[in-house]
Amino acid sequence: MLKILRLITLFLEGVLQQFVNGVGVVGLMAAVAAGFLRAPWWSVLVLTLGFGGGVAFFFPDTITISDKAASASERLFFMLAIYFVLSLVGYLAGRLGRHQMERRGKAAPHPKKS
Repeated sequence: MLKILRLITLFLEGVLQQFVNGVGVVGLMAAVAAGFLRAPWWSVLVLTLGFGGGVAFFFPDTITISDKAASASERLFFMLAIYFVLSLVGYLAGRLGRHQMERRGKAAPHPKKS
């Protein structure tokens, strides 16, 4: 039980580290946009490979929160897992936002014509 809690904590530290570096926010917003614009489900995998692989290969020096999260972030599989969760959550949030907007029957409040 303690090992599972430590793994979850390490994962959340890794997610927070990506948000602090700014790339996690960009990845999340790209996933929200993909979900909102009704991109196919495999766009989650494309975003995962693009952002996870891109961060692992092109941004070696990042802001670190803890030594364990920093050493885990050097591994490609850990980065792919982080960006898979971020992409999946963002994609589902975008799809839910589109569904709610369509359920209301309007895209945005329309100005009244005089």
